[in-house]
Amino acid sequence: MKNVEQPVTKLSDQELDKLIEEMDTSFNSKNQKNIHDRLHKKMHKRPISLPRATKWLVAAAALVILVPGTALAANGLWEAVTHKDGFLTTLVFKNGSQDNSHYKVNYGYLPSNLKPMAHTDGLKYYDPKDEDYSLSTVFYKPKNDAKLQVPNSGKTTKKIINNNVVYFVDHAGGDGESSNVFVAFEKEHRIVQLYFGPKVTKESIEKIVGGLSLKATSAKLATFESPANESHTSNDNVKSQTLRADSSTIKQFKTSFTQEVGEKDQIKIEPLSVNVGNEISKEFDLKKDVNIIDEKFLDRIIADKGVLKPFEGEVHKRGDGKNTIDRKIKNVTVQPKFYEVTVKITNDSSKPISHYDFNAPRLYLLEPKGNNLVLDMDVYTSPYNNFENYPNYVLPRGIGSGQKDYNKSSGTIEPHTSKTFKYGYVVINPMDYKPFLQFDSAGRAPDDLNSNQYRWLKLP
Repeated sequence: MKNVEQPVTKLSDQELDKLIEEMDTSFNSKNQKNIHDRLHKKMHKRPISLPRATKWLVAAAALVILVPGTALAANGLWEAVTHKDGFLTTLVFKNGSQDNSHYKVNYGYLPSNLKPMAHTDGLKYYDPKDEDYSLSTVFYKPKNDAKLQVPNSGKTTKKIINNNVVYFVDHAGGDGESSNVFVAFEKEHRIVQLYFGPKVTKESIEKIVGGLSLKATSAKLATFESPANESHTSNDNVKSQTLRADSSTIKQFKTSFTQEVGEKDQIKIEPLSVNVGNEISKEFDLKKDVNIIDEKFLDRIIADKGVLKPFEGEVHKRGDGKNTIDRKIKNVTVQPKFYEVTVKITNDSSKPISHYDFNAPRLYLLEPKGNNLVLDMDVYTSPYNNFENYPNYVLPRGIGSGQKDYNKSSGTIEPHTSKTFKYGYVVINPMDYKPFLQFDSAGRAPDDLNSNQYRWLKLP
């Protein structure tokens, strides 16, 4: 994976110098004569001169002659191009992978405090005591002209760590810390992208990416592969992962229920009632049922007896690849809302469900023509922007996300039975769109929309 573009005739002199230097064929080296001789033999012509105007020929020779053709084809070299447009970094994969083998992503090293997250096929790890110690992985099999975009990004740095080709994409803020890392496996023509929480140290990041490897395996045991075709990723920490459309695009995605508990039509979720108000229901004990992630935050929006207070904020429009700086639009007074939702969950599968966790998604969804679509919100309200560079419309797993089980049991739903649950949560910045709820069977809700664990419930 190189920061150059085919054909070599389009490269600048500086890019050609860099290419020739990387191939160890600089004009100042004795390799120059070898290139001349090999070109002469290959082209059956007299030795050619090397003015600047023909420098591209040497670069072409470096590719054609110095790199064996079999290695070139196998490794997929020169097939990825990195573009930089303001704070938007785009990786373009010119040719898709023709390798139909199946691979498992293996970690040679993981910090001892990181535990695997259930039902994520070893692609998500977190510290149960502090989610800022976390990592998440996406495994890509590129299609032709596939694009991966990283918004709000700074410089991209390439390193070779334990023979792994690693690209670190910095935050646009220039803090030098990388939460977005790409590891290019050129032989297999696969890309592993890792997101790191803000408390994972630089030393740990380098040890983790340096220990990554791919192992050929069966289709059943292989790590799920994303096609990486026009996928957009976030340069935020692991809490803020989504595959997002850009500011002007609504991007379709598919959802399905994890195969462990059966097909989608075997798990039915029916909304029984939805109550919306400015006061947290008395059925929810703030000290017991509510998962409070920030007590100071709680004090700022909740008055005595659970009444939600309005707050003064500023509406900002997010930057993009063209207009990279967020800009203020207006001042607003925002009234948070408390949602109390009662649902009936029916398990028509042959297996019990021990977990069926609720999460209020931070993104609002639309449902035109029966297809679930995600709308990327490019406007956010501060000061309640809970994650860096990310709008906080809904506080996921936060205030009010405690669960009431009307049957007073452990929550397990036996085969061919139903149970009724009540969920409560606070919407920090209510919008005009009808919100969805998301459910999963993993014991905790994953944060990226390409997970196959999601079930979505649109509220009436």
